[in-house]
Amino acid sequence: MRKLLFSCITFILGILPLAASDALAWTDNFDELSPLRWKRIPRIARITTKDTLSAANRVMVLSPARGQEYFLSTDKFRKGDMEVIFSGRRPKSGAYFYYIGFHATEPWMKSACWVLIHNEVINFIIKTVDGARLHKKIGELKEGFYHRLKISQSSGKIQVELDGKKFVFDDPKLISREPMSAFIGANTQGKNPVPAELRVDYMKVSGGAVPPRLVRRALSAAEKELLAKSGAAVELKSAASSYGFELSGGLHWGEIRQQGKLVNDPAVFVPVFATQIDGNIFYSHELQLCGNKKSNEGFELRLREPKGQIEFTLTGKTDQNDGIRLRLSAVNKSASKRKIQLIFPISASLIAPGAREETKYFFPWRSGLFGRVTADFSTEYGGLGWMQLQFAANEKRGLGLMFYPLDTTGSFKGLRMLRQEDEEVKVHHMESVNRADYPLVNMLEKQSGLVMMQYYRNREVAPGNGISSCEVRMATFDGKWKTPLREYAAFMRKSMNPVSVPRWFRDTFTWLNAHPPFYYDQANQRYAMAGKLAGSEHSAQLAFWDDYKEVPKTAQVSQLERYQPGDFQVNRSRGGEASFREEIEKVQKRGTRMTLYIDHRFCWKNSETAKRYGKAWGTMNQLGNYNGYISSEDLYLMCFYDGDKWAKYMSDTCFRLTKTLGLDGIYLDELGIAFPCFHPGHDHVKKGEFPTSPRDLGASMTQVRNAMKKANPQAALMTEHAGSDYLTQFYDGSWDQTFIKRFDFSEKYFDDLRLCIFRFYFPHFKISAWGASFRHAQRNLFNGIGMDMGGAENKDEQRLYAHAMKENGDAFAALDAEPIVPSSAEKLLINRFPAREKVAYTFYNTGLHPVTGSMLEKSPIADGHYVDIIRDEELVLNDAGLPQITLAPESAGLAVCFPTLLKVEISAEGSCKFAFDPAKGDELVVCEGRDDEHFHAPRGKSVSLKTDSGSGTYQLRNRNCRKVIFKLKKDGYLVDQAVIKR
Repeated sequence: MRKLLFSCITFILGILPLAASDALAWTDNFDELSPLRWKRIPRIARITTKDTLSAANRVMVLSPARGQEYFLSTDKFRKGDMEVIFSGRRPKSGAYFYYIGFHATEPWMKSACWVLIHNEVINFIIKTVDGARLHKKIGELKEGFYHRLKISQSSGKIQVELDGKKFVFDDPKLISREPMSAFIGANTQGKNPVPAELRVDYMKVSGGAVPPRLVRRALSAAEKELLAKSGAAVELKSAASSYGFELSGGLHWGEIRQQGKLVNDPAVFVPVFATQIDGNIFYSHELQLCGNKKSNEGFELRLREPKGQIEFTLTGKTDQNDGIRLRLSAVNKSASKRKIQLIFPISASLIAPGAREETKYFFPWRSGLFGRVTADFSTEYGGLGWMQLQFAANEKRGLGLMFYPLDTTGSFKGLRMLRQEDEEVKVHHMESVNRADYPLVNMLEKQSGLVMMQYYRNREVAPGNGISSCEVRMATFDGKWKTPLREYAAFMRKSMNPVSVPRWFRDTFTWLNAHPPFYYDQANQRYAMAGKLAGSEHSAQLAFWDDYKEVPKTAQVSQLERYQPGDFQVNRSRGGEASFREEIEKVQKRGTRMTLYIDHRFCWKNSETAKRYGKAWGTMNQLGNYNGYISSEDLYLMCFYDGDKWAKYMSDTCFRLTKTLGLDGIYLDELGIAFPCFHPGHDHVKKGEFPTSPRDLGASMTQVRNAMKKANPQAALMTEHAGSDYLTQFYDGSWDQTFIKRFDFSEKYFDDLRLCIFRFYFPHFKISAWGASFRHAQRNLFNGIGMDMGGAENKDEQRLYAHAMKENGDAFAALDAEPIVPSSAEKLLINRFPAREKVAYTFYNTGLHPVTGSMLEKSPIADGHYVDIIRDEELVLNDAGLPQITLAPESAGLAVCFPTLLKVEISAEGSCKFAFDPAKGDELVVCEGRDDEHFHAPRGKSVSLKTDSGSGTYQLRNRNCRKVIFKLKKDGYLVDQAVIKR
């Protein structure tokens, strides 16, 4: 009955055709939340009665507790009209935002025609991809009152009406040429006991429907004649694979086969590439085919835009190991400059027929995502995409396809991946820094499939000149996710020359990120950090240590004004350099390294540095305006590409601070993102390397690091992001923020393997995880990486894990670590980290119940024995001679296979005789009951014994101790461990 009623409602309120053949209209009374109407419905949205008078009168309520939630219509409209009845509630405190109107979400806020309500003010806002802008206040929100809003674009003028008050804007440029979806959004800023609440009672939308473009087209007579001679398809064969390109209906993907089996679904229409010419998108099948050369080695296809002034050449040839190589180029044959962008390649739909549930994909956002959820991702290589590799894998059927550019120079590429099915796309995430280059390409329209693409920058091309993509390797593989990662990493690492990372930095597994309330006692006017250290804080990273004028927390000021960065002098009110250095030395004597936080591009406009150099060194946007962080009050954001400007100033600053304060390192926030800069006075712009220059960015980081090394040869340079695999060869390490709670999708959909993938394929680079996450300490132990001590609640657990990793740091520094080795239990994941004379294994139980299991490889050491390092227990071997470990659900473990180097005998009276080869070890640590050497006294009570002979006697302090742990170390690393139970 419910289904029948819903069908009737859909019929009555559904699509109502207009007079124009390409127009559509619909009305939604929000009596139901229809997935036919809305392709994105927030989980928190609900339907409720509008008032107590009529149960039949219902409204939609959108009330996010924190952050933004929004509706997005399935249909897109050109010159759309809208009528909406809505009301809004003010939160108990803090800012809020409501959005109602039309919006093209790809990329975010590039095209919009909507009402934005912010803190009672109702503004009408327009943004178009061509740069037209409008911002007009049209009213104020009335609490509990249902407003009636009308937006009209169909007449050729922009008209907006709020509660009968009309505004008309007669400027055709304000009407976007991009199709836009209907959009309803609400945003609560911060946590709030009474969040924002938007109620919508009624919405009517009409406008020009967008005809599908991803369909076969009719060929011209010249094209038919060409294909009659050359054939309607092109195929490349390599080893056991084949790659088909269809020409009938325009150039698009045909069948891709691996050993005769389909890798893709050729029924899903996907172009091979796209291009943007002077702001207009053309797909490969929409270009006119004008040449088709074939040979045994490959093919060359020539295509022209409809006006025939830009000619494209797509070349393909076979490659080794079931692969092909493709390249796209364009030539401007017109008489004037043209803006051309290459969007290449666009992959075929990489789900074989019937293999929907089995197919996973890899997208290189941050440290890498591997999963199968429906999603729309966008990022940039050199921004928040650390690799250039993308692939789809079906291990069950042994099918997979990968592609990556054969480029080792770090040059910009935009990256995008879309997987959509019949259900809602569950994850939408875009992190693009250079949004002006983001192309408005619809990769699938309404088709189901999995498509990936890359794109290059918009380039102004002079008459007679051309541009070209990198050569791209595309290859099928065995469906195992490690295969493409190994190949790509080997390709990149072959040309890289990484820096030598200081041992202390590589052995840092806990970071204490501290702000002044922690390290400075304001009441007593003194530094107070050293006395708060409990042990195993391997390194500290202090923020807001520099000189600034205090601004009341209640003051509404810009971000940069609150701390006024730019001059980077030690805070004078806290005693200046002398007092700060004294505290740093105290902390270092307790075994904790000291680093400082600096945002690499912040320079407050009223700082002395900004007054002298801000205009010369700051970044500019395309319009010639200086960039602010959040607003124009946040000037300046500085350019890090020219080595003789801000980069030189930062290297001098880092040298001065490292030398005068005795620092171990400096953290430069927001690097290594390559931020755009169009400043005409900058060298990189004059050289034509803009808006970003990876080569110059790497040189600037090297300049800073070298300056720090002059002050302290063991100094380390750390950044917020890796930026790209190319950039990781110029500095020591970075944070990883893939699995943090602010990205709720990452742990929910992409954490099956519990892996930081980048860590294993570019192991020269030190990674530590920043930010709170549900599996923070356990995942970081499993990956053998560092961790921010604010990321998990149980600090002692982090200390224990970090201590275990540090004393086995030689294993975790291995350049041939292997993720996910074969395991005896399905839910038991295992990673291997081989050192010179031992092998470490990390374990993770991803199941809902305790699990007991082992790796399936024999002992790599002839007389080896296995120790559970976390529990300090000798592991029992099963019948196959393999160690058995038992883990609780969602817990991690560490076991090390040691050679037997240490012999210990304990008498009943507690006298311990030990012996070892002194060439194999130089320190023996004895712990009674539990390993507590990572704590400061009084919690830490371990005993460290030094002996030149390798033998001696130790008397137990507690004769009743039930377990004694003997740790043999060499140069600070564990080489053997004996656990004696009494």
